Amino acid sequence: MPERSKEQEDQDLDKKCVSLKTDFRKTEGGGYRLYIVNSGQSEARNVQVFLDDKLIREHPVAITGSNILEEIGHYSEVSCLMAISKDCSPLFKTYIRWEDNSGEQEKFSEIITY
Repeated sequence: MPERSKEQEDQDLDKKCVSLKTDFRKTEGGGYRLYIVNSGQSEARNVQVFLDDKLIREHPVAITGSNILEEIGHYSEVSCLMAISKDCSPLFKTYIRWEDNSGEQEKFSEIITY
């Protein structure tokens, strides 16, 4: 069996990996949605989204019943409606945990603004 090159191994790893990012987007009605975007080649499973160290469904700006799906397919996005007013701080700390085909529990954190 021929040896695999570093490039082939990197490509195989890329196929197993998820790349999640968060983004606030203004809706046509003037509200905001929090988007979780997966630009990776693998599905994210057991996704947990935190906003300012609280699960998204427990944060005061999350609309009651809003929840992020626990699975986000490759090259796809999910969103939930947010109740953001002028009284809200414009900065939110997001933290995402998930599992993918790499076998590791992954995480991503960033500060976003609306």
